[in-house]
Amino acid sequence: MNKDGDNMELNTIDFHCFSGTGNTLLVVQKMKEVFERNNVKVNIYSLEKANQKNINVNHAIGLGFPVAEQGTYPFVWDFIKSLPKAEGTPIFMVDTLMVYSGGIVGPVKRIMKNKGYTPIGAKEIPMPNNLFPRRIIQDKKERKIQKGLVKAEQFANESLEEESV
Repeated sequence: MNKDGDNMELNTIDFHCFSGTGNTLLVVQKMKEVFERNNVKVNIYSLEKANQKNINVNHAIGLGFPVAEQGTYPFVWDFIKSLPKAEGTPIFMVDTLMVYSGGIVGPVKRIMKNKGYTPIGAKEIPMPNNLFPRRIIQDKKERKIQKGLVKAEQFANESLEEESV
């Protein structure tokens, strides 16, 4: 991962996530496994309980959240908009969704750049609908979860290799 074109050693990621039905948490946990296998310490924090005053801009920051109504929840936007100013802190995001997000990546990237962060990657991962589980055959649901976890693992590896930008 880099900062303003210079190599930057990535030692710690503070992953702030919200997971309404569990899909986002599965993705974040998979990414944590990959990072930790590569000797990167990962702290997972509950985004909805976060105190922005305690955010360490000396650590890389991960954002994980579900897409809802082609965007995300108001408190997620509030969290993103209230992050402290930074000077090149690497930041990445991963969201989970059923089909498409309506373009959440661009607005989040703009906000982060304006706050002084260096966006290093974004990934949208389709996951099954957990709100109406009887509508989905269990095998099909499990296959979709496994595909999503493979994408999460690939994204974490790409992030480590500076290929996710």
